[in-house]
Amino acid sequence: MLTITKKDDHIILEGIINETADFTALFEKCSDRAIIDFSQVKHANSIGIRKFIEALYSTELFIEYIKVPVSVVGYINEISELLTENTTIRSCYVPFYCSSCDEEHDKLINIVEHIPDPENIKLPEFSCECGGGTLTMEEDEDAYFLFLMNNAQIYTLLTELKGVIVEQKEKEELNFKQVRVQVSDHPKLKGRWFEIRNLCLSGGFMKTPVVIKVGENFVGKITLPKIGVPLDINCQVGWVSEFHGLNGEMPNGMGINFIDLSENSRSLIKKFMQTYYAY
Repeated sequence: MLTITKKDDHIILEGIINETADFTALFEKCSDRAIIDFSQVKHANSIGIRKFIEALYSTELFIEYIKVPVSVVGYINEISELLTENTTIRSCYVPFYCSSCDEEHDKLINIVEHIPDPENIKLPEFSCECGGGTLTMEEDEDAYFLFLMNNAQIYTLLTELKGVIVEQKEKEELNFKQVRVQVSDHPKLKGRWFEIRNLCLSGGFMKTPVVIKVGENFVGKITLPKIGVPLDINCQVGWVSEFHGLNGEMPNGMGINFIDLSENSRSLIKKFMQTYYAY
């Protein structure tokens, strides 16, 4: 069972995030942001995480995660939808190990304070209470903090709060084939950015945790690498994929068909395909 406690914009989750969790009123009465405290979360499963993602994509609030436990960090690294354009992580627990007492110890890390440079992670040293010396991190640092590379908002936070200038690589250097779409007119998806896979002249697969009905139409602003002006394209949902993404199979999302593609859009998409797709 999950208990949700609210005090102004501060939300405390306590218990288990599973299929019984109810997040329908999670962000009610929050002003312009929400601070979600995960420190009392004991366990989470994929169905509960999916329900949380649906709530996440229902709000325009700026959201901060604090005191995120190790198990939830694992989900955040695996499921990109847990970090939206308006979401950042302030602090999380990191697993350490003491060889003297053979015990595991989770230590709280403040992202802004302890990791001023996400591309050169150097964690502070922690000593075990048993007196056996310095604790060692159980997991690979780069793998554990993968969410830092996937969440541009954290870089902004670091720059604003610490005055640290972080030189960022263009996103296309990390994934030069990535195509994104912003939905401009559908109430369930409006204003959100999503990844499009397998782009072609007839459409593509839009990766999103929230799907709409087959046959529904929307206008998408599609951004191609190295093309600054978004393409306004009328889209229609051809098929949907649900539940698979959280099990490591096909991601949640929708197959979309382009309707009445303009000659300019057709030309630019074709050029993109010829440049980046190998046949």
